[in-house]
Amino acid sequence: MPYSGFDSESSYMVSGFNFETKTGVKVSVFLAGKANDRSIQKMKLIVKGKERELQIFKSGLFFAIVEEPFSSIEKIPIRATKGN
Repeated sequence: MPYSGFDSESSYMVSGFNFETKTGVKVSVFLAGKANDRSIQKMKLIVKGKERELQIFKSGLFFAIVEEPFSSIEKIPIRATKGN
């Protein structure tokens, strides 16, 4: 069972999982998270050497569908620089 809450004292939380449809089709990893630190403006994912930036919504939530195992995805918070 995937983690379903995002309450934490850490700067961000991330969860992901694989799933299979009723017809047996295996679907990519769904990654979801919440930035609890307001200085985090985006999340960068690195998958097989390719970078992808995720928007963080006003609620702090972000999400992506990724076609690789969750454990192989590097997740990097991008914080606001001073003056922004």
